[in-house]
Amino acid sequence: MSQIPVLERRQRNTVPQLQPEDSILLRIFVQLLVTIGIVATATAATSYSNIWAIPFSAIGATWSWHRRRERNITTKFCIAIGMLLILGVFLSRLVSQMQDSRLTAHSTSGTAQF
Repeated sequence: MSQIPVLERRQRNTVPQLQPEDSILLRIFVQLLVTIGIVATATAATSYSNIWAIPFSAIGATWSWHRRRERNITTKFCIAIGMLLILGVFLSRLVSQMQDSRLTAHSTSGTAQF
């Protein structure tokens, strides 16, 4: 039993470390595309209440740049839990709105038409 941690340590030491992307220009370009996507979504939805996502995405990009050489296990775990919670909220709202005509198939001839 005591050899298992030794083997795991050896395996971790033999895996080459990947170098993070250091291109500031690439990150600026990606942030510009994210901002365009947020604005396009807000425009298509005719609701500008989600514009607050632009500064939050810029803060996240800055934080990501400063922590790019770290493993960030705790942060990844918290993001995953948050995504699961939001998925639960989405699915519960979807189930509660099953009578919405946009979610059900209406048929006049007995076959479903979507």
